[in-house]
Amino acid sequence: FFDRANTEARRPILDAALDRVEELLDRAEALPRLINARTRRLAIQSAMTINCARRLLDKLRAADPVLGRVALTKSDFALALAKAPLLC
Repeated sequence: FFDRANTEARRPILDAALDRVEELLDRAEALPRLINARTRRLAIQSAMTINCARRLLDKLRAADPVLGRVALTKSDFALALAKAPLLC
């Protein structure tokens, strides 16, 4: 599986796992609004976490983590923070 030459065999497995992660993120989408009634800072943190996870999901769909590092950039984190209040 982790052999660099197995890209064609690996992609469907990664995509299936990413599909399941996306389903969980869809379920978690309501969490910041539910928390917002109690603690605004925690709601923003949870929204930012969901935004970062979605961005990383997009990057993992576009790249193979075995072939090269897949990571969020500083601008990805800044964008996640900027979008966080929109989920709360």
